[in-house]
Amino acid sequence: MNKDIKINLLLSGLFGALIWALSPYIVGHTEPWDSDTYYYFASIGVVGFTLSLIRPNNLWAYATGIFIGQFLYILVFLPIGPLLVVGTIFLLFSSAVCYFSSMAAKLLKESYKHG
Repeated sequence: MNKDIKINLLLSGLFGALIWALSPYIVGHTEPWDSDTYYYFASIGVVGFTLSLIRPNNLWAYATGIFIGQFLYILVFLPIGPLLVVGTIFLLFSSAVCYFSSMAAKLLKESYKHG
């Protein structure tokens, strides 16, 4: 695994965990998807978009990293319950938001570069 992939995984993983760590303070819920706001999906999208503007290579690593960061945060800091499998599947699908927002940022950046 090359250095760029490791950096992308690390950055997105840290931001994934940070989304969960800040959730009680921002939306009042320990699980951000329990909120009536768009905080969770907006945060994931902003992370993917912003990181891709800065480092537009290996975009898959952002989605993978944000999944790993969130999953590890849940395992370490939250009580494990019977819905862990369902939550993990939801994390996988929500990581797609990170991938698509990072792809949008990369395409936007390339369109400005060429035109």
